[in-house]
Amino acid sequence: MTLYPFSGTFKVPNFRPFSGSSPPPPTPISVVQVTTSNTTTLTFTNPTTKGNLLVVCIGAFNVAASTSGVTIGGSADNFAQAITPIAQGACIGMMWADFDCGVSDTSVVVSGSNLVVSNGNGGLVAYEIAGTLTAFDTASTLGTTGSSTWDSGTAPTTTKANEIWVGMCEANRAIASQPGAFTNVTVGATPVMGAGYQIVSTTGAPDYTGTLTGSDFACAAILPIRGF
Repeated sequence: MTLYPFSGTFKVPNFRPFSGSSPPPPTPISVVQVTTSNTTTLTFTNPTTKGNLLVVCIGAFNVAASTSGVTIGGSADNFAQAITPIAQGACIGMMWADFDCGVSDTSVVVSGSNLVVSNGNGGLVAYEIAGTLTAFDTASTLGTTGSSTWDSGTAPTTTKANEIWVGMCEANRAIASQPGAFTNVTVGATPVMGAGYQIVSTTGAPDYTGTLTGSDFACAAILPIRGF
């Protein structure tokens, strides 16, 4: 049998060159702005950017306190409860979040009952977070009593390397310290409520812990949020 070299043109049937565009790369996680308040209204410095994530931490000095909703610019948007409220003694901590914010505004309002958040009693912290954020990881909450140390408890090892961890504490005594790996704030001149965040690039077991100025009761939470 004689073999002859192929000298024609090989054609792939129905072949069309790819003319579309690749999907955009994931956006790195960053905190755009943070605001605090000793009332149920928080005011960002700049209007929020549509598509970002809003996280609101609420600490109240009334174990009967509850939150019925949170709005941005008067709209409930996509706000939903992010953790099961954690109570200890007369303190209660709550967290709400708005994935894929659809409103550009500066005003965040928390509604509910028995929300005692005045200076020395509680407070609110709100974060606007940019980046490709997909879902909550497993949160941890913990109440402590008769101790100068407060702790959220350690959450399970996270499922994504790129995440942002948001923690909070509400106590019956002023907060003396917060974890050094977090970027932290406290609320009011007598800060019994505080919060913080940490942007990470490796998996880990999140924890939010610190101290009070003396032994007392407190409640704390840590909420990991998955990135790309």
